[in-house]
Amino acid sequence: MRPHPWKTALPCVVALAMLVAVALDAAPPARTVKVAVLTPGLSFGEVLAGFREGLGHLGYRENANLTLLVEDTKGTGSDVKAQAQALVAAKPDVLVTVGTSHTVAAKAATSTIPIVFTWVGDPVRSGPHERPAGRRAAR
Repeated sequence: MRPHPWKTALPCVVALAMLVAVALDAAPPARTVKVAVLTPGLSFGEVLAGFREGLGHLGYRENANLTLLVEDTKGTGSDVKAQAQALVAAKPDVLVTVGTSHTVAAKAATSTIPIVFTWVGDPVRSGPHERPAGRRAAR
């Protein structure tokens, strides 16, 4: 019997929330921080709820010191680039992406906003992450 997808995703959601907190310099600030999320939708509702809960455990609360901007592309349509650009235009403190196409679109839209990504098949080959100079992959 397969475990419920939520139980499998829970450790990932907690880790994602912790990575966002690190990108925001860990301690909840006195000012409101803006976190933008670019997602393909699908079954992301439960994950987003867990993400909110994880950020809450770290001291980030919506309508207190957190503004959460969510763009649901409902798949991987041609609007992904436009939605990534719209989120970047909102000037978030950090951008969270789900999936390869969404992460590539976010990286193309900004070089200054930190991007925390998940569910990316091969971040080096697909483009979201560059191999450090002077390093070569084992063959």
